[in-house]
This record gives sequence, C-alpha cells and structure tokens, in this order.
Amino acid sequence: MGSDIFGNLIDWGHIIETLDRLIELKQLDRYQDGLTRILRYRDNWRLRETVLKHIVHLAEPTEELVHEVINIAVDEDTYLDMRILAFDALSHLIPLCIKRNDIKGHNLVETAIENMNKLLNSPQPPIFHEVVTKALKTIKKTQENRF
Repeated sequence: MGSDIFGNLIDWGHIIETLDRLIELKQLDRYQDGLTRILRYRDNWRLRETVLKHIVHLAEPTEELVHEVINIAVDEDTYLDMRILAFDALSHLIPLCIKRNDIKGHNLVETAIENMNKLLNSPQPPIFHEVVTKALKTIKKTQENRF
C-alpha cells in the first residue's frame, strides 16, 4: 500500500480531487490505508460518502478496508443513507473477496454474510431490508458462479 496522501481530513476539498485523480490514474488500490482512515473519520460525512461511492473502483480490497465498510453498514448509530452506501460498496467488495479464494477473503465473506443475516432478522426500515437482501443475492450469485 502507498502512503496516506490524503493529509488533513478537516481541509477536505483537495481530498475529493485527489480521489478523482487516483481513479483516473487507476491507482486507488495503492491508497487503501488512507481510504480506511477516511471511513473511520466520523467528523466528515461528505468524505465518507465519497469514499463509499468510489470503492467500486478498487480491484483488490484490503481486509482492513472491507472490515471498516462492514462496520459502517451494521452501525445503528450511523445514519441510514450512509449505511445503504456501505451495503452498495459491499456488493462490490465481497465478490472480489470471494474471487481471491484465500482464507482472509473467506473470513471476510463469512463475517459480511453473518452480519447481513442478523440485520435481516432485526427490525429495520423496509428500504434497508431491500438493500441488505440485494447485497446478499449478489454475494450468493458470486459464490455459486465460482464453483
């Protein structure tokens, strides 16, 4: 992984430009430590949402980044729109973990599925159940196609 080029997260305007540039250069994967740091930084919702939307450009997600996206998705103290973005991101990340076909990838998949099933068995807004169900279907389809 590359160093954290995002710098100060309070002065965030340049960060969105940097993310766009990294996507254009197809180098976003190299800066996942910084992406994970942004996702953990709760004081700037715009940055967190932007990173969740840009995750679809990752080719080889790190275990730490996937865990952080799972944490956002299942955190009931996080507002619903952010959690939905996290599940959309997981719909991209988890199939990549399945395709890795290693123990870390397998553990991430199991953790994600377990958390999604818990959420489906708990009272949640209908739109949230739809998003979780869609993510689970994507994961299961990828698992079936792998064999």
